[in-house]
Amino acid sequence: MKLKKAISVFTTISIAGAACACNVTAEDTIKITVDGAQLECETSPYISAEGRTMVPLRAVFEALGAEVDWDDATKTVTSTNTGRSVALSVGASSIKVNGAQKALDKAAEIVNDFTMVPARAVAEALGAEVTWDEESKTVSITSRHTDDKTEDSGNTDWKNNTASIDLSSETVPEGVSIDEDRIEITDGGIYTISGTGTRQIYIDCEEKVKLILNGCTIKSETGPAIYVKDAKKLFTELAEGSQNYLEDAQQPDDLSLKGVIYSKDDMDIYGSGSLEIKGNYAHGIVSKETLGISSGTIKITAVSDGIHADDGIDITGANIEINAGEDGIQSEYYMNIEDGNIDITTTGAVDTSSQSQEMMRGGGIAAAAGQLGLDTSSDEFKNMTCEEFIKLAKTNEQTESSLSSKGIKSEATMTVSGGNITVNSTDHAVHSAEDMTISGGKLTLLSQYGKGISAHGYLTVEDGDITVEKSTEGMESKAVMTINGGDIDITASDDGINTGGSDSGQGANFGRDGGATLEMQIERYAAGEKLSKLTMGEIMEAMSGMENMRGQGGERPQMNGQPPEMNGGERPQMNGQPPEMNGREKPQMPQGEKNGRAPMQGGGKSNDHDLIINGGTIKINAEGDGIDSNGNITITGGYIVVNGPKSSGNGALDCGDGGYQIGITGGTLIAVGSAGMAEAPSEGASTQNTLNIMLSSAASALTPIKITDSEGNTILDFTPEKTYQSIVFSSADIKTGQTYTITAADMTETAQVSSVVTSIGSRTAGFGGKGGRGMQKNQQQ
Repeated sequence: MKLKKAISVFTTISIAGAACACNVTAEDTIKITVDGAQLECETSPYISAEGRTMVPLRAVFEALGAEVDWDDATKTVTSTNTGRSVALSVGASSIKVNGAQKALDKAAEIVNDFTMVPARAVAEALGAEVTWDEESKTVSITSRHTDDKTEDSGNTDWKNNTASIDLSSETVPEGVSIDEDRIEITDGGIYTISGTGTRQIYIDCEEKVKLILNGCTIKSETGPAIYVKDAKKLFTELAEGSQNYLEDAQQPDDLSLKGVIYSKDDMDIYGSGSLEIKGNYAHGIVSKETLGISSGTIKITAVSDGIHADDGIDITGANIEINAGEDGIQSEYYMNIEDGNIDITTTGAVDTSSQSQEMMRGGGIAAAAGQLGLDTSSDEFKNMTCEEFIKLAKTNEQTESSLSSKGIKSEATMTVSGGNITVNSTDHAVHSAEDMTISGGKLTLLSQYGKGISAHGYLTVEDGDITVEKSTEGMESKAVMTINGGDIDITASDDGINTGGSDSGQGANFGRDGGATLEMQIERYAAGEKLSKLTMGEIMEAMSGMENMRGQGGERPQMNGQPPEMNGGERPQMNGQPPEMNGREKPQMPQGEKNGRAPMQGGGKSNDHDLIINGGTIKINAEGDGIDSNGNITITGGYIVVNGPKSSGNGALDCGDGGYQIGITGGTLIAVGSAGMAEAPSEGASTQNTLNIMLSSAASALTPIKITDSEGNTILDFTPEKTYQSIVFSSADIKTGQTYTITAADMTETAQVSSVVTSIGSRTAGFGGKGGRGMQKNQQQ
């Protein structure tokens, strides 16, 4: 029984047990087994008045291999060494897993100095399976990597059955049958496969089976090359020095068998040999339960997914190369990557919302028109009202089929703690439908039409080397994003970092999936007119006029209160790289933190779309917003460089509307970009000083910025990679009461720091947007 099935079963058992919960006698003492071994606890499990089986947290966590830290002041247990970050406070009605709060059906409590938790919490927190035996009053907890599922555990009688199968021969050993289409294995055992043939290896038994692939080639003419209809588990070993090749039929007899290796049960792949797989019909490797890959060299080419599993994927090693027409690696449940060299290319089509994300400002309108079969130069398009066009686009988006060509995709949680991962995908490079935690490894990601890293839940980066070479948005979380460390380098055609995003089904997102819908894009050019009164021809004319007025330097022409976009040059090398952050102490969270998230100071709103940066080295080159949060932005540490947008409709920094704030209490921030939507940190939310600088006109790319103190010491020497007009610089080197000289392009200004946010320079007339909170004080010094 797998985790996602076991949880619901155990919930039912717990509720059903409520009737007899208070009548447990000494003879009915509750026992706990972990991976088949009875757990000896210093305190006894019990059933609570609410009917929940309560177990000692520390004993269970440690039995599952998790180290436990206890904070007596906050009565909080934390564990981070299992690939999952877990935190639980006594009395709390939820447990935090990878940054996400998960409800508990019974709060943790202290009994006889032991923290007791409902058993189901163990399964949810550490990925274990939980079952209840009413007759023996036993809670059985089984980890994902339980020895009960390994080759040498439990009953090993099956290993006494060994045989060799030569695919080139017409004879097979005793206990194995053969016909025209397949070689059938009906007994557990260890089978060495060699030779060349077209017959499928078909397994149907109730015991464990191990296949040793030792120089075999199978080109099945009827379906999968290896099909496990039933087995307790399949072990696939790649024999040392062997080269193996598997290929399925173009059109299998059973269309539901969508894999070259297709197993309806758990499967592990390992060894020191190599395996090449060609998926002609659909996927390369399929497990309908869990799949583990720990070693070997595996190359997969598939018309659909390279690797696909229903109950979860664990990759702890191996050299894996995948070229897939759809997703590279997809799990319908959890994804756990601890080590290995993984190289993925996906070439499939993506849905309209993903394709359109590649378009730049206003380009989403042209993309949407093309997807609707409309020529933007035709009278039909030009005479259509904006309102009609938006309605048609939304209808089209809702009727599009769901396509996916992501590099690594999990339909639930994802953890990456190591490995060397390279992805070149048409869709999102790395995607999780729930929470994602990255705590190590090297990730080099490129997405043609999607995001570099996308999490629909919480996204937490603890460490790692992350490079997003191309993307629409570099990193996105639809909930809270927390960056505690790591080296991150992002290039994006839209937002560099985005929290909140936009959910599917909320209207057309052509051109900017990070929050600006098609309607919002059109409104930028509408100058306050109702969309029902404007035609698309008028909007396209306004767009063209803005494009024609782009310029560098000097006075910039205005349009509808918005400055035009600025041209940039080739991306140069950044001058003044940040120092190495290795070995640094992790910055402390501000006082009053709650649930691991820093509250905003000075009354800022708290929200499930906050961005929190506590450490790391972060470099962003974005054409949309550099850092865009639909909630608050909190920076307590790290070294952050943002080469932001040239477009007036975006800014280097952007927090949510309606009272959200940018708060800086530590670290170093250098953010440059356009002036149109520029924002600065908020005085009420910040304790570290910031210089908020506005040039009178745009400066060309590679125009240096230099800031010196009154003694001539340089505190900033930075060369932006693109055209810029706005500069935000926050550092512990900026001292209250001190005087600083700023030199950038034609500006040479001297200003004294008298407040948390000191504003220098002024904007050109016609400035639009919401930005610059806290910028009125000391506007011109």
